[in-house]
Amino acid sequence: MSFTPTELGTYEIRILAKDELKTVSKVVNLTVKKPKSEEITDAVLPSILNDSMNDFEKVIAIHDWIVNNIEYDMEHYYDAVPPSWDSTAEGAYDNRKALCGGYAKLFRLLANTAGFEVKIITGQAYGVGGTTEAHEWNRIKIGDNWYNVDVTMDDPVSTSTKINNLRYNYLLVPDSAISTTHFTDNTSESCTTPQPMDKIEPAIAENISRDTNRKTYICKTGSSINSAFKDASSNNLKQFQILYKSSETSANKISTLIKSNATANVSVASSICTYAEGYWSARVVFL
Repeated sequence: MSFTPTELGTYEIRILAKDELKTVSKVVNLTVKKPKSEEITDAVLPSILNDSMNDFEKVIAIHDWIVNNIEYDMEHYYDAVPPSWDSTAEGAYDNRKALCGGYAKLFRLLANTAGFEVKIITGQAYGVGGTTEAHEWNRIKIGDNWYNVDVTMDDPVSTSTKINNLRYNYLLVPDSAISTTHFTDNTSESCTTPQPMDKIEPAIAENISRDTNRKTYICKTGSSINSAFKDASSNNLKQFQILYKSSETSANKISTLIKSNATANVSVASSICTYAEGYWSARVVFL
């Protein structure tokens, strides 16, 4: 005799075993749960997506949720054999930390469920130690175009006080934008569409508004940097972030520009880096 549950829940099942001498009765409970993947998508997607959002907004929201809720697992990064959960969507969600495989698979799970075609891309990329190592990221199709997404690289490892490290360097970018840092084993399709900054810039503004750990100023000129320093000083801030919109390609030049427009002695952290297409990020600390 077989039993097939038709609904989720706990079922009480009585088992009878009988022979010529006696009859044995035992009651067992059978709990039928949703698949873990469905538990994850049901918990995350309704809280970040709605019917009024376009496809770009949905993908950005999924990217931002992962970066803001999952942490790179430095504890096991150097292990010869990291825990298997580090490279699964379920492990990333349950432990709130992962290696690149966990990031990529969680992005695929959430984006697939949201209706997007998503692939896992394997290959090599420059890692924490500055050398190339095995890496996984994603490609996602929006409309007729494929884009690269590397959620791991947009959640950089920070050794400073816990702050919002969300970036958009590797969100919806073409192959040309990552060809010097990522080397793929997958050549089935190419990504040639430029990063859609008109779709990403509203997300940057929203991210800044909800970052309660740090004040951020978006600057486009030297004078606007000067104004940022004055505002930070008047509000007695000890540190703040500058997002500088520029086509400049040298971090040293950005550092020099910030210092030349400062109103006080400052330290520009070594974490100056690109933030998104055309944006530099710098953490500024008053001395």
